[in-house]
Amino acid sequence: MAGRKRNTKALAQRIDRQYFHRMFPLQRWRRILAAAAVIAGVAWLGIHAASHDSTVYSAGPLTPAHAMLARKCTVCHVPGNAPNAAIADQACSKCHDGAVHETRQAFTPACIDCHREHTSTSLTAVRDSQCTTCHADLRVKSGSPAAATTINSFSEDHPEFAVVRLAIQDPGQIKFNHAIHLKQDLRGPSGNVTLICSGCHRAGNTEPWPYGKVQQPGAPPAGTKYMEPVNYYAQCSACHPLTFDRRFAESAPHATPETIHAFLVQKFSAWLAAHPEELRAATTTGIRIPGSPAQPAARTPAAWIALRVADAEQLMRVKTCKECHEIASVDQGIPPIAKANTTARWFKHAEFDHSAHQMIVCESCHQKARTSTKTSDVLLPGIAVCRECHISGKSDAAGANCAECHLYHDPAKRKHVEGSFTSDQIAAVR
Repeated sequence: MAGRKRNTKALAQRIDRQYFHRMFPLQRWRRILAAAAVIAGVAWLGIHAASHDSTVYSAGPLTPAHAMLARKCTVCHVPGNAPNAAIADQACSKCHDGAVHETRQAFTPACIDCHREHTSTSLTAVRDSQCTTCHADLRVKSGSPAAATTINSFSEDHPEFAVVRLAIQDPGQIKFNHAIHLKQDLRGPSGNVTLICSGCHRAGNTEPWPYGKVQQPGAPPAGTKYMEPVNYYAQCSACHPLTFDRRFAESAPHATPETIHAFLVQKFSAWLAAHPEELRAATTTGIRIPGSPAQPAARTPAAWIALRVADAEQLMRVKTCKECHEIASVDQGIPPIAKANTTARWFKHAEFDHSAHQMIVCESCHQKARTSTKTSDVLLPGIAVCRECHISGKSDAAGANCAECHLYHDPAKRKHVEGSFTSDQIAAVR
């Protein structure tokens, strides 16, 4: 059998030239499913558009504070703008007053520059870059900056705290010695005691004070961030009673000299009315100061009361009040006493939360408390103590970003904002 003759033309005649025009089952179903997906998508968008539901365009869930607005994008986004268009500050000011930061600041950022919605972070979690935009090279519209001009991070070039850097002294007028009060086995109201810091210093206290009067039932705590200012009745009265005469177990009020004088007159008047025999007694003194001359016998009730009041005021002037207050030199009565002038907050431009640090021993930060003997000693830690825990960029360290301690909006300049929505309107957008 002779061999078959093969050439190009003969081979080309075997190729089906309509192959690529023919629809195979796999291709047919691919096109059908693609068209169905497009139609379903358009229908889905149409359904949402007909119901005025714009959540399909959302970049993610809202923060809990704004969760009730999740189905009403136009509350923040201006209708007609692109879905990703920037939100104007006016949308935020409907509900929030962004109090001014600094009247001389070179520019004012938009709200959304710092507060980003549709993210997994809190609205108040401001990035350091937002702060260092200005504070890395601080400039103001007029005059000189009141703060450090170059700060890039807390760990690197943040200046020392002003209280420490300027060696500021406590302006308080109460004579107080930490070293004495922290000694062991001090004489207390019910025997010897050893004081600890929390016996006098607490933030947001709701428990009875160990050396003072029980807090008034139902009284709200003063706050959970800052230590409550020391108060005589709450922290001192049990160990330092204002005793004025042996006849009375009651203490004198911790008040102005005029109030104390009126209290003494009332107490001795009531006592003499109940014990008229004391007017004729040979000895009519109460608590006397050693070395002071004896008072002459009184002949009238008014004279007896005046002598007893003068006796009590002398005791308080030269001993009781003088333990804590600078007393002017006078012969009679109790002179005016300077106000305590206790500083409740030392960091004027920073936030500090004692409750967040309650796991740390007080003396770890307030290292000089046990040896302090002067009221003028300010026992705040320096920045080096804070940097032991607060380290920028370290995952297993405490936060060290700017917003950890500093606020942009000045709370003291915050204004009241009138509500923009009714409860029905809020319910309607859900």
